[in-house]
Amino acid sequence: MILFHILNDIVPEMIGFGISGMDDKHDLHRGRPRGEVAIMWHKSLAYNVSRVYSGHNWLTGLQLAGSTGIVLTVINAYLPCDSHSNVDSILIV
Repeated sequence: MILFHILNDIVPEMIGFGISGMDDKHDLHRGRPRGEVAIMWHKSLAYNVSRVYSGHNWLTGLQLAGSTGIVLTVINAYLPCDSHSNVDSILIV
């Protein structure tokens, strides 16, 4: 995820993670990259954040635990809709 690493360099007070929907084994890609999802947050919250793994390359999330015991779950999904050919695989999460 080249874009994600660039964002970490540009905004040093932020931290985060991401997932690439592209095959990283190839050095050269044509066209617009697809399927990258990332979440960033301020470094001061880092001790309260845990990553949520979905098992999919188009879905990621995190949980932010507050000092009062409240947990906030944030989900980021890449859901393009140019056809209905893969709707079943997306709805069965």
